[in-house]
Amino acid sequence: MNRRCIIRFLFVSVLFLVNFIVSGQVVISGKVTDSIGKSIPYSQVLLKNPTSKSIVTYSLVNNTGEYKLTTSKTGIYLLDARALGFATFSKEINIVGNQNLSINIVLRTKDYAINEVVVVENIPITIKEDTVVYDVASFVDGDEEVA
Repeated sequence: MNRRCIIRFLFVSVLFLVNFIVSGQVVISGKVTDSIGKSIPYSQVLLKNPTSKSIVTYSLVNNTGEYKLTTSKTGIYLLDARALGFATFSKEINIVGNQNLSINIVLRTKDYAINEVVVVENIPITIKEDTVVYDVASFVDGDEEVA
């Protein structure tokens, strides 16, 4: 009888502990899309401290454009989203209690201007009729050793 009571007590204690741990979690989820509604897979979504800019938690967007962040912290934070070729999205959010949030993110395209691209061709080996000519200076970088 005593042993049965101890097992029941432990079982109930574990249930309360699991409930306590799970109840402190806040889930922030949503979808990341571009301006025409097309999902942007494999972009980054970050929850950051607004003063120190340190990352609290982060997630990679899945192949359908959905993300899910889980945190146990409350307060005001920055929600950032980034993807190559898009401007960074940043929004201040207030996490209160156990309130789950659903926030869809729209990223705007960002053009990158480069001044110029210079392509230099250096062919170290040339073939002239039946002769192969090597430009030895092209193969020398100063780290060669003779065995």
